[in-house]
Amino acid sequence: QNIDKWGALGNAAPAIVAVKDVPNDQGGAVRVSWNASYLDAYPGYAIGSYWLWRQVPASAAQAALRSGGARLLRAGETPVAGRGRVLRAGAQGVYWEFVASQLANGFPSYSLVAATLSDSTPVANPPTVFMVEARGSGHVAWDSAPDSGYSVDNLAPPAPAPFAASYAAGVTSLHWSPPSAPDLASYRLYRGASSDFLPVAGNLIGAPTETTFADSPGGFYYYKVSAVDVHGNEGPTSLAFPTAATSAPATAPPSLALLGAAPNPLRAQSAIRWTQPRAAAVRVTLRDLAGRRVRSLLDGSSPAGAHAVRWDARDDAGRAVPDGIYFLELEAEGRLLRTRVAVVR
Repeated sequence: QNIDKWGALGNAAPAIVAVKDVPNDQGGAVRVSWNASYLDAYPGYAIGSYWLWRQVPASAAQAALRSGGARLLRAGETPVAGRGRVLRAGAQGVYWEFVASQLANGFPSYSLVAATLSDSTPVANPPTVFMVEARGSGHVAWDSAPDSGYSVDNLAPPAPAPFAASYAAGVTSLHWSPPSAPDLASYRLYRGASSDFLPVAGNLIGAPTETTFADSPGGFYYYKVSAVDVHGNEGPTSLAFPTAATSAPATAPPSLALLGAAPNPLRAQSAIRWTQPRAAAVRVTLRDLAGRRVRSLLDGSSPAGAHAVRWDARDDAGRAVPDGIYFLELEAEGRLLRTRVAVVR
Protein backbone atom coordinates (compact mmCIF):
# COMPACT_ATOMS: atom_id res chain seq x y z
CA GLN A 1 0.00 0.00 0.00
CA ASN A 2 3.02 2.32 0.32
CA ILE A 3 4.48 1.60 -3.12
CA ASP A 4 3.63 4.06 -5.90
CA LYS A 5 2.88 3.27 -9.54
CA TRP A 6 6.59 3.43 -10.41
CA GLY A 7 7.56 0.95 -7.73
CA ALA A 8 9.08 3.51 -5.35
CA LEU A 9 8.57 3.03 -1.66
CA GLY A 10 6.99 6.03 0.08
CA ASN A 11 7.04 9.55 -1.33
CA ALA A 12 9.83 9.91 -3.88
CA ALA A 13 8.78 13.42 -5.01
CA PRO A 14 11.04 16.42 -4.47
CA ALA A 15 9.76 19.15 -2.13
CA ILE A 16 9.90 22.88 -2.78
CA VAL A 17 11.18 24.62 0.34
CA ALA A 18 11.33 28.27 -0.81
CA VAL A 19 10.32 30.60 -3.63
CA LYS A 20 12.13 33.84 -2.81
CA ASP A 21 12.71 37.14 -4.57
CA VAL A 22 16.10 37.66 -6.19
CA PRO A 23 17.54 40.65 -4.29
CA ASN A 24 18.98 43.84 -5.76
CA ASP A 25 17.36 43.55 -9.19
CA GLN A 26 14.61 45.21 -11.21
CA GLY A 27 12.19 42.45 -10.29
CA GLY A 28 10.70 39.74 -12.45
CA ALA A 29 12.69 36.82 -11.00
CA VAL A 30 12.63 34.46 -8.02
CA ARG A 31 14.87 31.66 -6.81
CA VAL A 32 13.07 28.33 -6.45
CA SER A 33 14.76 25.95 -3.98
CA TRP A 34 13.82 22.34 -3.35
CA ASN A 35 14.90 19.25 -1.47
CA ALA A 36 15.94 16.32 -3.65
CA SER A 37 14.00 13.14 -4.17
CA TYR A 38 15.24 10.41 -1.82
CA LEU A 39 15.99 8.39 -4.96
CA ASP A 40 18.66 10.97 -5.92
CA ALA A 41 21.21 9.24 -3.69
CA TYR A 42 23.49 6.25 -3.34
CA PRO A 43 23.27 3.44 -4.28
CA GLY A 44 20.65 3.79 -7.02
CA TYR A 45 20.94 7.42 -8.15
CA ALA A 46 17.62 6.83 -9.91
CA ILE A 47 16.97 10.51 -10.69
CA GLY A 48 18.61 11.90 -13.82
CA SER A 49 17.34 15.49 -13.74
CA TYR A 50 14.84 17.92 -12.29
CA TRP A 51 12.46 19.97 -14.44
CA LEU A 52 11.10 23.28 -13.18
CA TRP A 53 7.56 24.19 -14.29
CA ARG A 54 5.66 27.48 -13.95
CA GLN A 55 1.86 27.59 -13.83
CA VAL A 56 0.21 29.73 -16.52
CA PRO A 57 -3.44 30.78 -16.81
CA ALA A 58 -5.47 28.25 -18.77
CA SER A 59 -6.84 30.93 -21.12
CA ALA A 60 -3.34 32.17 -21.98
CA ALA A 61 -2.04 28.62 -22.47
CA GLN A 62 -4.89 27.62 -24.77
CA ALA A 63 -4.49 30.83 -26.80
CA ALA A 64 -0.75 30.14 -27.19
CA LEU A 65 -1.45 26.57 -28.32
CA ARG A 66 -4.03 27.72 -30.88
CA SER A 67 -1.73 30.38 -32.30
CA GLY A 68 1.30 28.13 -32.50
CA GLY A 69 3.17 30.14 -29.89
CA ALA A 70 3.46 27.06 -27.69
CA ARG A 71 3.13 23.29 -27.96
CA LEU A 72 2.33 20.44 -25.59
CA LEU A 73 5.14 18.23 -24.32
CA ARG A 74 5.52 15.12 -26.47
CA ALA A 75 6.16 11.65 -25.05
CA GLY A 76 9.87 11.05 -24.57
CA GLU A 77 10.73 14.71 -25.24
CA THR A 78 13.28 16.60 -23.16
CA PRO A 79 12.45 20.30 -23.52
CA VAL A 80 15.23 22.88 -23.67
CA ALA A 81 14.79 26.34 -22.18
CA GLY A 82 14.90 29.10 -24.77
CA ARG A 83 13.80 26.93 -27.71
CA GLY A 84 10.11 27.75 -27.78
CA ARG A 85 7.41 27.43 -25.16
CA VAL A 86 6.60 23.90 -24.03
CA LEU A 87 3.43 23.33 -22.01
CA ARG A 88 2.12 20.45 -20.01
CA ALA A 89 -1.54 19.94 -19.15
CA GLY A 90 -2.24 19.15 -15.53
CA ALA A 91 -5.28 18.22 -13.51
CA GLN A 92 -8.39 20.41 -13.30
CA GLY A 93 -7.52 22.46 -16.38
CA VAL A 94 -4.16 23.65 -15.04
CA TYR A 95 -1.31 24.26 -17.48
CA TRP A 96 2.40 24.28 -16.71
CA GLU A 97 5.15 25.93 -18.76
CA PHE A 98 8.65 24.44 -18.82
CA VAL A 99 11.19 26.88 -17.35
CA ALA A 100 14.53 25.10 -16.92
CA SER A 101 16.18 21.81 -15.99
CA GLN A 102 18.84 20.84 -13.47
CA LEU A 103 20.98 17.70 -13.69
CA ALA A 104 20.76 15.46 -10.64
CA ASN A 105 24.07 15.03 -8.84
CA GLY A 106 23.14 13.28 -5.65
CA PHE A 107 22.92 16.61 -3.80
CA PRO A 108 20.46 17.03 -0.92
CA SER A 109 18.98 20.20 -2.41
CA TYR A 110 18.94 22.33 -5.56
CA SER A 111 17.78 25.74 -6.76
CA LEU A 112 17.10 27.62 -10.00
CA VAL A 113 16.29 31.24 -10.83
CA ALA A 114 13.02 31.60 -12.75
CA ALA A 115 11.07 34.49 -14.25
CA THR A 116 7.71 35.36 -12.73
CA LEU A 117 4.53 36.00 -14.69
CA SER A 118 4.12 39.48 -13.19
CA ASP A 119 5.87 41.85 -10.87
CA SER A 120 5.23 44.28 -8.08
CA THR A 121 3.01 47.28 -8.72
CA PRO A 122 2.11 50.19 -6.41
CA VAL A 123 -1.07 48.34 -5.36
CA ALA A 124 -0.48 44.58 -5.70
CA ASN A 125 2.01 41.80 -6.32
CA PRO A 126 0.46 38.58 -7.64
CA PRO A 127 2.39 35.36 -6.85
CA THR A 128 3.61 32.87 -9.46
CA VAL A 129 3.13 29.14 -8.83
CA PHE A 130 5.94 26.63 -9.51
CA MET A 131 6.33 22.86 -9.48
CA VAL A 132 9.47 20.66 -9.62
CA GLU A 133 9.45 17.33 -11.45
CA ALA A 134 12.07 14.67 -10.62
CA ARG A 135 12.82 12.65 -13.78
CA GLY A 136 13.97 9.05 -13.72
CA SER A 137 14.72 6.78 -16.68
CA GLY A 138 12.07 6.44 -19.39
CA HIS A 139 8.81 8.14 -18.50
CA VAL A 140 9.22 7.72 -14.75
CA ALA A 141 8.71 11.00 -12.89
CA TRP A 142 7.57 12.44 -9.58
CA ASP A 143 6.00 15.89 -9.14
CA SER A 144 6.44 18.08 -6.10
CA ALA A 145 3.54 19.84 -4.48
CA PRO A 146 3.11 23.31 -6.04
CA ASP A 147 4.36 26.37 -4.19
CA SER A 148 4.35 30.07 -5.01
CA GLY A 149 6.25 33.28 -4.50
CA TYR A 150 6.56 36.78 -5.93
CA SER A 151 9.31 39.04 -7.18
CA VAL A 152 10.03 42.61 -6.12
CA ASP A 153 11.73 45.48 -7.92
CA ASN A 154 14.40 46.37 -5.36
CA LEU A 155 16.03 49.19 -7.37
CA ALA A 156 14.65 52.73 -7.42
CA PRO A 157 15.65 55.09 -10.25
CA PRO A 158 18.58 57.50 -9.70
CA ALA A 159 17.93 61.17 -9.07
CA PRO A 160 17.12 63.25 -12.17
CA ALA A 161 20.09 65.53 -12.84
CA PRO A 162 20.97 68.18 -13.70
CA PHE A 163 17.93 70.00 -12.33
CA ALA A 164 17.42 73.70 -13.11
CA ALA A 165 14.79 76.31 -12.28
CA SER A 166 14.11 79.85 -13.51
CA TYR A 167 11.48 82.37 -12.46
CA ALA A 168 9.81 85.00 -14.63
CA ALA A 169 6.41 86.68 -14.87
CA GLY A 170 4.95 84.68 -12.00
CA VAL A 171 5.93 81.29 -13.39
CA THR A 172 8.79 79.06 -12.22
CA SER A 173 10.00 76.92 -15.10
CA LEU A 174 11.62 73.64 -14.05
CA HIS A 175 13.78 71.45 -16.27
CA TRP A 176 15.73 68.27 -15.56
CA SER A 177 17.46 65.44 -17.40
CA PRO A 178 15.98 61.93 -17.23
CA PRO A 179 17.94 59.36 -15.20
CA SER A 180 19.12 56.12 -16.73
CA ALA A 181 16.45 53.62 -15.64
CA PRO A 182 14.89 50.89 -17.83
CA ASP A 183 11.55 51.06 -16.02
CA LEU A 184 11.14 54.80 -15.58
CA ALA A 185 7.49 55.87 -15.34
CA SER A 186 7.16 59.45 -14.06
CA TYR A 187 8.54 62.12 -11.75
CA ARG A 188 7.46 63.79 -8.52
CA LEU A 189 8.01 67.48 -7.85
CA TYR A 190 8.06 69.05 -4.40
CA ARG A 191 8.22 72.69 -3.27
CA GLY A 192 9.54 74.02 0.04
CA ALA A 193 10.75 77.13 1.84
CA SER A 194 14.28 75.89 2.62
CA SER A 195 16.86 73.62 1.03
CA ASP A 196 16.41 70.97 3.73
CA PHE A 197 12.63 70.60 3.42
CA LEU A 198 11.29 67.07 3.41
CA PRO A 199 9.68 65.87 0.15
CA VAL A 200 6.32 64.56 1.39
CA ALA A 201 2.78 64.39 0.05
CA GLY A 202 1.91 67.73 1.66
CA ASN A 203 4.34 69.67 -0.56
CA LEU A 204 3.93 67.62 -3.74
CA ILE A 205 3.07 69.99 -6.61
CA GLY A 206 3.05 67.62 -9.56
CA ALA A 207 3.79 64.18 -10.97
CA PRO A 208 4.71 64.82 -14.62
CA THR A 209 5.84 62.24 -17.13
CA GLU A 210 7.88 64.80 -19.09
CA THR A 211 11.10 66.53 -17.98
CA THR A 212 9.61 70.04 -17.76
CA PHE A 213 7.11 71.63 -15.42
CA ALA A 214 5.70 75.14 -14.93
CA ASP A 215 4.82 76.11 -11.37
CA SER A 216 2.24 78.90 -11.52
CA PRO A 217 2.00 80.92 -9.42
CA GLY A 218 5.65 80.23 -8.76
CA GLY A 219 8.28 82.11 -6.84
CA PHE A 220 11.69 81.82 -5.24
CA TYR A 221 11.02 78.49 -3.57
CA TYR A 222 13.26 75.46 -3.29
CA TYR A 223 12.27 72.57 -5.53
CA LYS A 224 13.06 68.87 -5.40
CA VAL A 225 12.44 66.30 -8.13
CA SER A 226 12.56 62.50 -7.93
CA ALA A 227 12.00 59.70 -10.43
CA VAL A 228 9.43 56.91 -9.99
CA ASP A 229 9.53 53.54 -11.76
CA VAL A 230 6.62 51.45 -13.03
CA HIS A 231 6.59 49.44 -9.80
CA GLY A 232 6.11 52.52 -7.61
CA ASN A 233 9.70 52.85 -6.34
CA GLU A 234 10.69 56.48 -5.78
CA GLY A 235 14.37 57.39 -5.98
CA PRO A 236 16.40 60.17 -4.33
CA THR A 237 15.76 63.82 -5.14
CA SER A 238 17.71 66.57 -6.85
CA LEU A 239 17.48 70.15 -5.52
CA ALA A 240 17.06 73.39 -7.49
CA PHE A 241 16.54 77.07 -6.67
CA PRO A 242 15.33 79.51 -9.35
CA THR A 243 17.97 81.59 -11.08
CA ALA A 244 17.60 85.35 -11.31
CA ALA A 245 15.48 85.17 -14.43
CA THR A 246 13.51 88.14 -13.04
CA SER A 247 16.48 90.35 -13.92
CA ALA A 248 15.48 90.05 -17.58
CA PRO A 249 13.40 92.93 -18.98
CA ALA A 250 9.73 92.49 -18.21
CA THR A 251 8.95 93.28 -21.83
CA ALA A 252 11.02 90.39 -23.20
CA PRO A 253 8.54 88.27 -25.19
CA PRO A 254 8.19 84.61 -24.24
CA SER A 255 8.90 81.92 -26.78
CA LEU A 256 6.28 79.59 -28.17
CA ALA A 257 6.33 76.70 -25.71
CA LEU A 258 3.95 74.00 -24.57
CA LEU A 259 4.57 73.72 -20.84
CA GLY A 260 2.29 70.71 -20.39
CA ALA A 261 -0.29 69.81 -17.78
CA ALA A 262 -0.14 70.31 -14.02
CA PRO A 263 -0.78 68.10 -12.22
CA ASN A 264 0.24 65.22 -14.46
CA PRO A 265 -0.99 62.50 -14.00
CA LEU A 266 -4.35 64.08 -13.23
CA ARG A 267 -7.29 62.64 -11.33
CA ALA A 268 -10.02 65.26 -11.74
CA GLN A 269 -8.65 68.25 -13.60
CA SER A 270 -5.40 69.77 -14.78
CA ALA A 271 -4.11 73.13 -15.99
CA ILE A 272 -2.81 73.09 -19.58
CA ARG A 273 -0.16 75.83 -19.88
CA TRP A 274 1.70 77.40 -22.78
CA THR A 275 3.44 80.63 -23.76
CA GLN A 276 3.45 82.53 -27.06
CA PRO A 277 5.54 85.51 -28.20
CA ARG A 278 2.75 87.29 -30.09
CA ALA A 279 -0.98 87.20 -30.69
CA ALA A 280 -1.90 84.32 -32.94
CA ALA A 281 -4.53 81.74 -33.77
CA VAL A 282 -4.06 78.88 -31.33
CA ARG A 283 -5.53 75.39 -31.23
CA VAL A 284 -5.18 73.24 -28.08
CA THR A 285 -6.36 69.65 -28.54
CA LEU A 286 -6.32 66.36 -26.62
CA ARG A 287 -6.01 63.13 -28.62
CA ASP A 288 -5.95 59.45 -27.69
CA LEU A 289 -3.12 57.08 -28.56
CA ALA A 290 -4.79 56.30 -31.90
CA GLY A 291 -4.74 59.99 -32.84
CA ARG A 292 -8.50 60.53 -32.48
CA ARG A 293 -9.58 63.87 -31.08
CA VAL A 294 -10.85 63.59 -27.53
CA ARG A 295 -11.32 67.23 -26.52
CA SER A 296 -10.85 70.64 -28.13
CA LEU A 297 -9.81 73.06 -25.37
CA LEU A 298 -9.18 76.13 -27.50
CA ASP A 299 -9.59 77.05 -31.16
CA GLY A 300 -9.25 80.77 -31.71
CA SER A 301 -7.15 83.87 -31.28
CA SER A 302 -4.89 84.18 -28.24
CA PRO A 303 -2.78 87.20 -27.15
CA ALA A 304 0.94 87.13 -26.43
CA GLY A 305 2.08 85.92 -23.01
CA ALA A 306 1.54 82.97 -20.68
CA HIS A 307 -1.79 81.13 -20.84
CA ALA A 308 -3.61 78.25 -19.20
CA VAL A 309 -6.83 76.35 -19.80
CA ARG A 310 -8.44 73.72 -17.63
CA TRP A 311 -9.13 70.13 -18.65
CA ASP A 312 -11.53 68.15 -16.48
CA ALA A 313 -10.62 64.73 -17.98
CA ARG A 314 -13.78 64.70 -20.10
CA ASP A 315 -14.27 64.48 -23.85
CA ASP A 316 -16.14 66.87 -26.14
CA ALA A 317 -19.42 65.14 -25.22
CA GLY A 318 -18.84 65.66 -21.49
CA ARG A 319 -18.06 62.00 -20.79
CA ALA A 320 -15.23 61.04 -18.43
CA VAL A 321 -12.34 59.66 -20.46
CA PRO A 322 -10.81 56.27 -19.56
CA ASP A 323 -7.59 56.16 -17.57
CA GLY A 324 -4.50 56.16 -19.77
CA ILE A 325 -2.10 58.29 -21.78
CA TYR A 326 -3.29 61.12 -24.05
CA PHE A 327 -1.47 63.45 -26.41
CA LEU A 328 -1.71 67.19 -25.78
CA GLU A 329 -1.20 69.26 -28.95
CA LEU A 330 -0.59 73.00 -29.38
CA GLU A 331 -0.88 74.40 -32.91
CA ALA A 332 0.26 77.99 -33.46
CA GLU A 333 2.37 80.01 -35.92
CA GLY A 334 2.57 77.05 -38.28
CA ARG A 335 4.09 74.78 -35.61
CA LEU A 336 2.76 71.71 -33.84
CA LEU A 337 3.98 71.06 -30.29
CA ARG A 338 3.07 67.85 -28.51
CA THR A 339 3.46 66.31 -25.06
CA ARG A 340 1.74 63.61 -23.00
CA VAL A 341 -0.91 63.73 -20.28
CA ALA A 342 -1.78 60.77 -18.06
CA VAL A 343 -5.21 60.24 -16.47
CA VAL A 344 -5.10 58.09 -13.33
CA ARG A 345 -8.11 57.98 -11.04
